[in-house]
Amino acid sequence: MINLINNLLPILCLCMGFFVGYKMNTNNKELQVPEIVKHPKKHIEKKMKDSKEEKQRKQELEYLNKVLYNIEIFDGTSKGQISVRKEE
Repeated sequence: MINLINNLLPILCLCMGFFVGYKMNTNNKELQVPEIVKHPKKHIEKKMKDSKEEKQRKQELEYLNKVLYNIEIFDGTSKGQISVRKEE
């Protein structure tokens, strides 16, 4: 009995696979390919540009935070001041 099940199960699965695959093919819907797959080079360039812009924003924010800290702590002397240099 087990031998019969072991022999028929693969055949049954194969037939079911054929029918399901045929039904999937008859839908005739175009597959929607994501933009990242169509143009990976553009996506990578955009991501690199975004990361460079983000890095610049962080540097500018850090610079402004130092300046604001220096303004807050200013008491007429240079005591407690942080050196501020704009890196370009």
